[in-house]
Amino acid sequence: MSWEDILKKPYTMKNPNFPKRQTKYFGGDVPDFDEKVVEVLYQGSQGVGSSEYVTTNIYEAMPYALFGSQGKEDDPHFRLSGKPIINITKKIKDNKNVYYDFNDSTAMTGREHNLQGGSSEEDEIEYEVMEDNLFNRHYRIFKNKVLTHNPMTTAQAYLFLENNILNDIDYALEAVKYAATKDQVIRAIKGVRRLERTPIRGDIGGNVDMFIGNAIGMPITDYRFLGFILVQLRLLEMKYNIG
Repeated sequence: MSWEDILKKPYTMKNPNFPKRQTKYFGGDVPDFDEKVVEVLYQGSQGVGSSEYVTTNIYEAMPYALFGSQGKEDDPHFRLSGKPIINITKKIKDNKNVYYDFNDSTAMTGREHNLQGGSSEEDEIEYEVMEDNLFNRHYRIFKNKVLTHNPMTTAQAYLFLENNILNDIDYALEAVKYAATKDQVIRAIKGVRRLERTPIRGDIGGNVDMFIGNAIGMPITDYRFLGFILVQLRLLEMKYNIG
């Protein structure tokens, strides 16, 4: 390790101090969090590029890599634009400020952030992509939390997919948008129980239902939404061999 590495600075998470900054999660009011210094931030994405959302918790970033951020409870759809990745912030020479979003582990960058008065400093953050082996390990821990969050709900989700969705697949694909062909979705549903082959136990530092809900607005406490989410995971495993 060089002296340059030792002297590199961390990131400071601060409360927004620009007048337009609002967050829908708190009815327009910006919450007040303690300023803190962190060594690394994570960002979930698919393929190349990055989202506008960063977090100190890798598992809070994972849903953005797996599902995207466009889905919502009344219009479920999932992104499948590239291989899921986790971007990790690079070490930097000078301290850089980032600004809290809706909790004390998340920050927002990007176009919307700038329109509300934020500086472009946050958009200059540089990332490197997490190695596949490490990503797969974290994915398997995350997947285990999804599958074991409520075993009864998971069992209901399997039956819902196999007994209901498969029997009316055309209607289902009108209601839930997957970036996959009909045949691929059918294969994913038929193989969805294979998700249980590779999970790893581990702590994710939070509630997996909340992490997924923040990204796509779907509660895994509902067996139907959980079923849709499991199909997406299986599609990703089939297409990109993750896990």
